[in-house]
Amino acid sequence: MKLFKFLENYLKETKIELQKVSWPTKQEATRYLIIILFFSGVMAMFLGLFDFGFLQIIEKIIVK
Repeated sequence: MKLFKFLENYLKETKIELQKVSWPTKQEATRYLIIILFFSGVMAMFLGLFDFGFLQIIEKIIVK
């Protein structure tokens, strides 16, 4: 019975806290998503180039 009271209290407090959150507008969320996808792509290319470069170096070391 204590568990149910705890869960009920937790859900009530969570609802109260979520009402205090300043949610972004749809336009802001879209803008943030585009920025995140762009920088994720840039980082993926950057790390991919480093990976490719290190692979070439390791292959030259192993072949010799």
